[in-house]
Amino acid sequence: MALSYEDTVNSLNPVAFWRLNEVGGTVMSDSSGNAHHGTFYPGANFGLPSPIVTDPSSFAIGGAVGEAPALDSSPLDASLGSTVGGWLYWREDYNGDTATLLSRTANWAALGGFIGVGQSAALVPGWYFLVGTRNGSVQKIFLNAELNDQRIDLGTLTEYPRHIIGFNNGQPDYRLATRHTSDQPWIVGVDSSIFYGNVDEPFVFDYPLNDAQILAIYEAGIGATFLKGRADATPTGILRSTFEPNPISFPFRHNWTETLIERISFRSAISRAITGVEEPVAETAAPRREFEWTQVLRDNRERRKLRALLWANQHAKWFIPVRQYAEQLQDGLSASATSTPISTAYKDYEVGAWIGFRQLSASGEVSHWEERLITAVNVNSVEHEPLVHSYAPYLCYAYPVRRALLRPQISVKGHTDAVEEIVITTRLLPEDEQLIPNRITPFSPTIKYRDVEVFDGRIWQANDWSEQREYEVERSGEEVDFDTGLISFGSDTVGASETSSYRMTLEGIDRISEFLGWYYERVGALQPLWVATMQEDFEILFINIPEHQITVKDTNYSDSYALAEPRRDLAFVYRDGTMAFRRVIAFELAGENETLRLDALVPTTTNLRFVSLLKYCRLDADQLELAWQTDRVVQVAWRFRELLNTPEGTGVSSLSPSSSLSHSFSPSGSASPSASESPSLSPSLSPSPSSSVSPSGSISPSSSTSPSHSASSSTSLSTSPSSSLSPSSSSSPSV
Repeated sequence: MALSYEDTVNSLNPVAFWRLNEVGGTVMSDSSGNAHHGTFYPGANFGLPSPIVTDPSSFAIGGAVGEAPALDSSPLDASLGSTVGGWLYWREDYNGDTATLLSRTANWAALGGFIGVGQSAALVPGWYFLVGTRNGSVQKIFLNAELNDQRIDLGTLTEYPRHIIGFNNGQPDYRLATRHTSDQPWIVGVDSSIFYGNVDEPFVFDYPLNDAQILAIYEAGIGATFLKGRADATPTGILRSTFEPNPISFPFRHNWTETLIERISFRSAISRAITGVEEPVAETAAPRREFEWTQVLRDNRERRKLRALLWANQHAKWFIPVRQYAEQLQDGLSASATSTPISTAYKDYEVGAWIGFRQLSASGEVSHWEERLITAVNVNSVEHEPLVHSYAPYLCYAYPVRRALLRPQISVKGHTDAVEEIVITTRLLPEDEQLIPNRITPFSPTIKYRDVEVFDGRIWQANDWSEQREYEVERSGEEVDFDTGLISFGSDTVGASETSSYRMTLEGIDRISEFLGWYYERVGALQPLWVATMQEDFEILFINIPEHQITVKDTNYSDSYALAEPRRDLAFVYRDGTMAFRRVIAFELAGENETLRLDALVPTTTNLRFVSLLKYCRLDADQLELAWQTDRVVQVAWRFRELLNTPEGTGVSSLSPSSSLSHSFSPSGSASPSASESPSLSPSLSPSPSSSVSPSGSISPSSSTSPSHSASSSTSLSTSPSSSLSPSSSSSPSV
């Protein structure tokens, strides 16, 4: 059941939310539940029509509305991480060109030293949804849930910035002064009679809402309905006319003071049962790709040429250089040459695609350029159609070229009357994409557990903690509310699903190629893998070697997890990055602690860093964004989404056939890159729910080994190496 407008806003936890549905009185009620009530001004005009079409009982208020206290250092004293907004009516009979929705100052002029943001908009009489956000140095304003303008270079303000949002000089505006008067209240409308707008639903958040949250509020107010669907038929043929013109050619380049963005998108159809079990189906074999780059048009010649081509051909197919793989040639090329000496390893050169050339003059201007069809790709050369022009050494650049379509909207900014900066987004034609492109290194897992890949941080790197890592816990279900006063939440899933972000910086074209091979192996969100949380999820107190048991504290395993599929697999993570894996098959209470029985011998604790949950995951989305900082440095981030079903497989396993049978306690017995690789992945992806271990079918605590039985052979865990299990006492692993 869709949430009401009020519930939609309150679900995002506003600090204050004044609905302004009153038709009289003096109290301006706060609907957020935080009791930040205000006082109406005497001249408030109650009971006006509201923009919230989904709520027949909603009203608006005109004129100077009222104010609410906002003491210094209180939750309403919003600072650099904040959101303010609401609905504002632009009237046809304005005697002025300003209208204030929400502020902590009397008027626009009172700010002084402001930092503003906003672009002109064609305002016709009617309601407008205005939202302003501030996140550190980034400030944005949204008009009807669409980004109107933003500033990303703002410095840090002092502790108490002064906000004002509304229409100023006929355009949306959101401003912050450097400081407000002590204990300045929030003012709805303006605290004078010179005001011609109607106001409704103002709100304040103490964090910046994102684009999707702002859109959700807007759509809940206007009752937006979007019908979406997809066809399951994947066409295998492409209809073309007998003649197709050559793509449009222009010597595009990228301004490397900005990031070059590459997006790779697969398409997975994922069906999810009410129990949370998923079944994925791939709808495309090769991904779609998109580039977004910034180019400076340095003079009138370049500007005239490109703008004329865009005017006539923006809808057509274009030749697009893959600029991150451009290379300066050290040898000259003569006209009619059919071979170019250039390194092709890990680059976007493909037979049937194109190679581009660009010649620079001594002053750096592009003198001529062309694209030639590739006929063969060698390790250190590309064979192609004969060249039309000649190219000089060190002044010529060669690069892969693809066909693409431009976005219908292109952003151009003029620095002077001649110099312009243009941001271009292009979508490469999917029919030109290879299933296994030349630029990737095919991936083979280095660690497997139950026949499925385990994400190996030793191959790549640990999460980049230069930015905070985000975790989300989501329980699938529905809120049950019949508006009778009682609500409940119904769910058929065994537990909550968690998602976590992961961020890396890759240096070197070979490393980037290896990572792309791993991502292509994922097929977007299609292929699952195991991911250790890399956190201390279990603190071991005792080890019972004969019974394969560990005693842990502060976990509450029996009450919360109880052998549920997503919470029965553990990763023993060692300081050298190796891991050993075990499955919990029984549990019992041990006083205030709990004893977990494993499906194999307890791994060694020598150099053990921590014991983590091992989660069965997939990528959260089909699209991956690569931020190219240079032609050799890429930043990449994605999210792992936990699945609520796990595979049975062959138990303790790795790429070494003998390691699953080894009883070694040494970390060397766990899966490592040195183990022999399996020639086939063949993972058992989705076992039948009936064959998985469920809480009802798990071993009862009463039938498991009692604490008194295991006490005599228990070993107390110590951080001292001398008291841990000695590798010399274990049986040697088979290699």
